Amino acid sequence: QPFTLGPTMFYLRKNAKHELLVPPSAFGRDLKSRIKEFVTDEVGGTYLSGFGFVINVVDVYAVGIPEPVDSDDPAAKAGSRPVAKGAIDNDTGCAIYDASYTAIMFRPFVGEVVEGVVSEVLSWGLQVEVGPVRVAIFSVAMPHHVYDAARNLWRFEEDEYSDQETTIVRLRVINMREDENGLYVMGSLDGDALGRVR
Repeated sequence: QPFTLGPTMFYLRKNAKHELLVPPSAFGRDLKSRIKEFVTDEVGGTYLSGFGFVINVVDVYAVGIPEPVDSDDPAAKAGSRPVAKGAIDNDTGCAIYDASYTAIMFRPFVGEVVEGVVSEVLSWGLQVEVGPVRVAIFSVAMPHHVYDAARNLWRFEEDEYSDQETTIVRLRVINMREDENGLYVMGSLDGDALGRVR
């Protein structure tokens, strides 16, 4: 289910799973909230293949609760849904939970226009940080821009692109590639209303 937070960021609300070890010290009445803390700590800020970057864990459902219930469910509103028992790891004494969780994730899409901050200026183009995503903009995707080697910045008419100050640019995502190491995104400044914002 897609939705937007702010004018230029695209987010997704997704369900995913994560296996975690819960130490005996966390066992007790408040186990569900402790499991949520562990899941949040372990998956927050990470990239999940096919999903995106985990921005925030909204809710956690342990083994035996595979899917979130309807928002009108009184038990869900009261936070009283039970936590299923986890298998015990004989070596550590920890409980193993295959926790299902709902999270807000960020993932750009080809053709999407986003804003980001210039993080690095290079002779071949720019590196721009769009939230947790680093976008590469090559010189061929920023026509009419000129690289100033002496000052290590790019110029277009009166606009300057520098990593020595906060330079915000609006770009279009033109290509993405995903592998086991993460997400690689390419952007372009070639188009109406694209380029330096401030």
